[in-house]
Amino acid sequence: MGEQEISTGKDTMLNADSFMAVVDRYTDIQKLTPEIVREFIDRIVVHERSEPYKKKNYTQQVDVYFNFVGRL
Repeated sequence: MGEQEISTGKDTMLNADSFMAVVDRYTDIQKLTPEIVREFIDRIVVHERSEPYKKKNYTQQVDVYFNFVGRL
């Protein structure tokens, strides 16, 4: 196993630990606030509609990038 693989593995573990620390703080969310959303979500990317001129029955991809985890 190379040094870069070890470094990548350590980074992944640190990210998982950081994410779990945020999750542990919010185990009983009663109301979703902007502060909570900012702690969990890095960014949201909304793509173009699949059928730009259809009024019904179209799809649209939305990517949610979580802090410490990435896109899910």
